[in-house]
Amino acid sequence: MPRRFLNRWLPKPGRIRSQTGMGFFGRLLDKRDLWQLNRRSTARAAAVGIFCSMIPVPFQMLVATAISVYIGCNVPVAVAMCWITNPLTMGPIFFGAYKVGAWILGMPAHAERFEISLDWLLTTFAGIWPPLVLGCALIGIAGAVFGFYGIHLAWRVAVVREWRSRRRSPRA
Repeated sequence: MPRRFLNRWLPKPGRIRSQTGMGFFGRLLDKRDLWQLNRRSTARAAAVGIFCSMIPVPFQMLVATAISVYIGCNVPVAVAMCWITNPLTMGPIFFGAYKVGAWILGMPAHAERFEISLDWLLTTFAGIWPPLVLGCALIGIAGAVFGFYGIHLAWRVAVVREWRSRRRSPRA
């Protein structure tokens, strides 16, 4: 099962607490579900991470961490799922979300030239943020639901395969 493999690579709670900047979480990081790989905690973490990956703001991982600590799901899985939108995929994903939002709002979707400037942010972004936020929210919710139930289904399939494998193996 991949749990053994992942447990070798996941950070230990004490190591996380000792990191600079993590002191404000205090004893909240001692919750067991924040670090254990079980079906419920992992499925919730996948949903949180996928939803947070669709938030069009920087530092999505901090948002995912805060939500994970608050609802008690696996922090490393939630943070890892935030990397669905990384520097390589962020542009196409957010443009697709913008097109979905524009379609739902009945607005024409057109590609705007992107610039990293305050002028662009104040003029162009003001016109595209409503469809972008709506599209991101809808895709984030749909992805979170799909991730939550997908993890539950995959976990169940893995457990059933393990049971069948044990049943077939010769007993000593």
